[in-house]
Amino acid sequence: MFIVLFMFSVSAESVINRQSTTLLRIVAGLLVLAGISDGKPVERMAWVTYRAILGVLRPAESAVRRLIAIAAQDLPIKLRTKVQTARIRKNRTLGPAVTSQPEDSKKHRYMFSLFDPRRKEGESKPKKRGRTPRVWTLDAFLAQKRHHIPRGGPSADGTVKAERLSHRLLAVLQVLENLPQHAKRYAALRNIPVEDRPPHRINMLRPGRPPWLPKKSTHEVHDVLRECHFFARGPIPKTTDTS
Repeated sequence: MFIVLFMFSVSAESVINRQSTTLLRIVAGLLVLAGISDGKPVERMAWVTYRAILGVLRPAESAVRRLIAIAAQDLPIKLRTKVQTARIRKNRTLGPAVTSQPEDSKKHRYMFSLFDPRRKEGESKPKKRGRTPRVWTLDAFLAQKRHHIPRGGPSADGTVKAERLSHRLLAVLQVLENLPQHAKRYAALRNIPVEDRPPHRINMLRPGRPPWLPKKSTHEVHDVLRECHFFARGPIPKTTDTS
């Protein structure tokens, strides 16, 4: 009963404004922690700092995708024909018209992926522990954790390459600063038939639990992701004036 009353007491605009403000504050803290200033990516950072930022950035990206889905719920869907899709691809191949702009007005845009990462094989069904104890060797443990380490690994001074991580941080910041534009971008992607989309997927949100959401929240971003996922699964009922 409480959940139903709560759904009818909120609107899409209030959810977007509240959670985008929270995410902007979280991302601003990550930018300070990473040492990024004036929108310039950093080349290297400490391995401990890299892991700390990545642990918050991943659920933040999932929450931003769900904010985009909420903002795009009321946008119309008009499927394009194959002729229209081919014409758009041809125009993209030719490229946009080149216009002269002052250097101060040029701002680098970082691409933000609208689709959740695909579920890894065996991720939805974790292996159950048997009665026999697990014996780990150092080589097996390092082999399991190796995919978390950036290409090249930590150097002798304990730093790793952080340029790609910086790009992801700046991409999330740009999305939060201009959320309606990315909602239109997703709506335009929905207009393309599924077989003609770059990733052949119906929805950008994968079914089930959202990526990087633990069962027990350990950071504020997990609560944001949980609420955004709740409202992104379906249209938010519009509030009505009962006075």
